[in-house]
Amino acid sequence: MFVRRLYSVSLALLIALFQVGYPASSGGLARNLSSQLQRYGPSGPGSVERRDALMRLDDLLLNDSYEAPRIISADFISTAISEMTSSSRTTSVWYIWNMGYVVRAKDKVLGFDLPEVLIDPLNEEQIRIIAQSLDFFFVSHMDKPHRDLDIVSLMGAESRVVCPQEVVESFDMVVDRQCEVVGMETGESLTIDGVQIRAFFGDDRRGTPMRCYHVNYGGVRVLQTGDQHYVADWMAELKGKVDVLMIGPLEKFEWVVEAIETIQPRYTIPGGIYDMSHPRDTWAGYPYCYDLREQTEHQVVPMFFGEKLQLAGSGGGDLPIPYIAAFIALVGIGGAGAVLLSRRGEGQRRRKPRRGGGENHECERRYVERLCLTCKHYALKGGRPYCRKYNLYLDTDDKTT
Repeated sequence: MFVRRLYSVSLALLIALFQVGYPASSGGLARNLSSQLQRYGPSGPGSVERRDALMRLDDLLLNDSYEAPRIISADFISTAISEMTSSSRTTSVWYIWNMGYVVRAKDKVLGFDLPEVLIDPLNEEQIRIIAQSLDFFFVSHMDKPHRDLDIVSLMGAESRVVCPQEVVESFDMVVDRQCEVVGMETGESLTIDGVQIRAFFGDDRRGTPMRCYHVNYGGVRVLQTGDQHYVADWMAELKGKVDVLMIGPLEKFEWVVEAIETIQPRYTIPGGIYDMSHPRDTWAGYPYCYDLREQTEHQVVPMFFGEKLQLAGSGGGDLPIPYIAAFIALVGIGGAGAVLLSRRGEGQRRRKPRRGGGENHECERRYVERLCLTCKHYALKGGRPYCRKYNLYLDTDDKTT
């Protein structure tokens, strides 16, 4: 879903959301809301406390108060990147932005419609890390809020982009591309490296070539609908065959309810909740998501940017059992815990060698101050980010005592 001529108000909102600098009061509010979302994670979407936190975020976004949501999303996305690139094989789904999702199942990381917008929630270092971790990148269609060519340019030689057959040549423009581009026709089925893929016809109302992908790997079946805007006949074929439905746009309430009832997924993660490439009056928001929960008999899971739904026990068609999202550090505002999103193009500062204290250790995943991207031994100690392997606090140059 993308309006080529961005409205001036939308651009102003985007700039306000990701500008660096915020009042101290926003830090306290961010900590409170972050703590509430962590305690009552996506595994309990019906909890009053979680609903209250999301409704508070909705109120802030609709009233031009972007500082606290930006702080929270920066921390959540930073932690998500650290987790999705770890060696763990737990099955998880992260909601990144707009219609962008990342799924980790067994030994593979699958990206769906990871977006490129004028001001991106992912900066250069984060884009590089995600790109190099992806095994597959599914692109429903070529609108910028559904595909990031920077990610494509950085993906490894063994990775693949899956897209509509009609747009394969569009990726020839990507400089230094190493990954393979696999085009799929409507109705085509492929199995690539154990990943089973079915491509269904998608309609974004503008005649853009689009596919909706049903992907099955590691016992987890996901369906991503791109900018589909009505209940297609093929959806009935997938009844009871979808574990996680990633669906949007949300401004058309009735068709989404009907689609959920037709497909009957085990979990639905709504996307396009606050699509800032569109005017604000098109935003559906969390009230809409909770209306979906009330109107359907299936689990609808509203998520904030960077949150994770962890699926346990999925395999051989077993019912995935979600539990609370990962515990996320949100410590002193302005320090490493309160991560700032930077615009693309801003230089990233590497951490200086530690002074004194003996040997200078370097973890496999280096710590970048600007991103709060921590090593894979990350933990919290006394409310501060901490490396368990080398006994170092990650928000200071001093060793722990």
